[in-house]
Amino acid sequence: MAKLSLSNNALLMGALYLIIGILLAVLGKGALNIVLIIAGVLILISGALGVYECLKSKNNAGLVGPAINVALGLVLIILPNLLVDVLMILLAILLIVLGITTALSINVGVKMPKTSKTVSIVIGVVMVVLGVLALVDPSGIANMILVIIGIVMAVLGVLNIVAALK
Repeated sequence: MAKLSLSNNALLMGALYLIIGILLAVLGKGALNIVLIIAGVLILISGALGVYECLKSKNNAGLVGPAINVALGLVLIILPNLLVDVLMILLAILLIVLGITTALSINVGVKMPKTSKTVSIVIGVVMVVLGVLALVDPSGIANMILVIIGIVMAVLGVLNIVAALK
């Protein structure tokens, strides 16, 4: 049996990052939907087993948690896009609020050079625009973000593999 070493672990993690990164970059939101459906199946199975155990032991007080798991699992299996869209809407609202506070922070008691004030305004405006775009098209923005995350993860995977092989 091969010994598990730090370089083997780095190689394994690098390969995992690379695979997940490629899947996200190629499939975008589709990869996330697959992950959510798989999570839904696992949560549903866990909940169903919990319900079975409660009914078998006649412990009706313990049914609430497993029943919630069954419901959550079904939602993730049937409506994985719903969760992604809700999270993107929350992210959009957060981007808009942070963008406004960033753009307006030019007079918050700290003396900043004129260039820093300009940069704050530009960054704030960009954040507000991205937030509005995310509100208008949460699925499209989610897909774009996942593709970017996928590319970054793939690059990190390659870097980990190269470092592990040195």
